[in-house]
Amino acid sequence: MSDVESSNKPCRTCRMTFPRTVLYWHRDAVCADGLKLQCRTCANKEARRRYETRSAQVCERLQERRAERVEYFATQPQWKAA
Repeated sequence: MSDVESSNKPCRTCRMTFPRTVLYWHRDAVCADGLKLQCRTCANKEARRRYETRSAQVCERLQERRAERVEYFATQPQWKAA
């Protein structure tokens, strides 16, 4: 095991250090060490916060898209038989 793999890594959000394992970090192929810059706890908190603030907008947008698709396919003759 190399020094990079066995060392600890600081989270960019909470500044706490954790071992470089997938137990504490999500994977990210873009990062040099293959792990995200935020620890799992901070990343999950941020995702929950983002979902809570935007979930109503996302649901509304999905309902609009479904309605558009229903209208579109109703005008297509090959789909009426199905």
